[in-house]
Formats: sequence, structure tokens, C-alpha cells
Amino acid sequence: MILALLLISQIGLNPALHPQPYVFTFDVVNTQTIAGQFSTMAGKTIRVDWGNGSSDTYTGTDQAYSKDYGSAGNRTVKIYLSQCLTKFTMTTSGAVITFNL
Repeated sequence: MILALLLISQIGLNPALHPQPYVFTFDVVNTQTIAGQFSTMAGKTIRVDWGNGSSDTYTGTDQAYSKDYGSAGNRTVKIYLSQCLTKFTMTTSGAVITFNL
């Protein structure tokens, strides 16, 4: 089983004031695509580093995402400005998702 640690961290804030990121994990059991939606506070943008060298930004309500992890391996995903999130969903088969917020 492949374990990918996803770190939700904050950017644009003093790291000394916000030293602990939100953390959740999911086990990837095979090569797969993850998909879902992000919603942010009005006018706020988040940036997601997908842990495979690519990143995307999302602004607004019900912004769909889809990320294909074409090869097996551990992934560390970071969501910057996560305090602006109002919704985060992930729908995929083959993953066990645990949130430690």
C-alpha cells in the first residue's frame, strides 16, 4: 500500500504564528486519479501543490479538480492558504482517507 501524506499548510502568514499545519493522510492502493471540489471564501485563492511537481490554483465555489497519479509512490500534497477553504471533497475509488484537522 502506498501512503501519501497530505499537508494542509498556510502561506502568506507568519510561520512562527502558525507553526502546525493541518494534516490528513490517504492510502493509495494503485495508480489512480483523485477528483473532487474546492470552495473558497469570496475572492480568496488557494494553491495546491500535488506532490508530483505540478500545482494549481482555485478560487470560488465548487471548483472541480482531477489529478492523475500515473505512477505509484508516496505523495506529499500541500494546500496553501487553507484557512480560506469552505469546502474540500475527494472522491476516488482505491483510497482510504483520514482527516486529522
